[in-house]
Amino acid sequence: MPRDLEDKIRDYIITNQGSLEGQEELSRFMKLLSPSIKSQVIRHEFYDVVSQQKMFGFDQNVTDDVLEKLSLNLYKPDEVVCEQGTYPDEMYFLCRGTCDIFKVFDQEQPYFVACLEAGSMFGEIAAVMHCPSTATVKCKNYCTVAGLDTEAYFMIAMRYPKLSEKMIGHVITQFHDPVTSFFLKRYHRIEYLRKLDKRICEELSYHLNVKICQYGQVIIEPGQECNSMFIVVKGVVQIFLKSGQDEIVTDYLGKGSIIG
Repeated sequence: MPRDLEDKIRDYIITNQGSLEGQEELSRFMKLLSPSIKSQVIRHEFYDVVSQQKMFGFDQNVTDDVLEKLSLNLYKPDEVVCEQGTYPDEMYFLCRGTCDIFKVFDQEQPYFVACLEAGSMFGEIAAVMHCPSTATVKCKNYCTVAGLDTEAYFMIAMRYPKLSEKMIGHVITQFHDPVTSFFLKRYHRIEYLRKLDKRICEELSYHLNVKICQYGQVIIEPGQECNSMFIVVKGVVQIFLKSGQDEIVTDYLGKGSIIG
């Protein structure tokens, strides 16, 4: 085995051995506890993480209700907590460890966005906006993560209307990826969206699906029922009519054009 590889393995074991033993010990410990005591342990473990979030910490009652509904999750290095494009069942609070955020856009390789440290919250966009995860979160080391079930969050939000307002405001002001940003600059061109409140259009932007079309691929055919509209983000779309066996090109649509 090459010396540099031996060094990497040794450093990895030294760095993570304590975390691994701690994770295994915590896992065994939690299995021995009754539900009521386990709830108290989770409260103790995650109180600081939850209460420091502006969306939850504004009201002690909200913080208490969130802590009561948390589940404890243990993750290993390189394990994916949530994956871009999937619908997660929870939003997450990172108590111990660090995670990397990656995004994929326009069929490119995943690119690194940021590193999450202990005390971070993630997954709230998908939970609050009822949309797929906007990024992939992968553990760099052994991580202790609390999950708040999406259904439990909405039950809490029904009791505290201000919570929902704060969460939506947080998501809209903090997170804009290339697709949502592109849409927000151009939605006013769409006649039936032009008069909508900007806040509604901002929420709508998180429900966009990216469609990658290959050269020559047909997006809409004549006579086809169209249940979606499309905004050209990149490339050129050809519009044509069929006349017998011939195809007559009538227009070319570029970036920012609306179809359907």
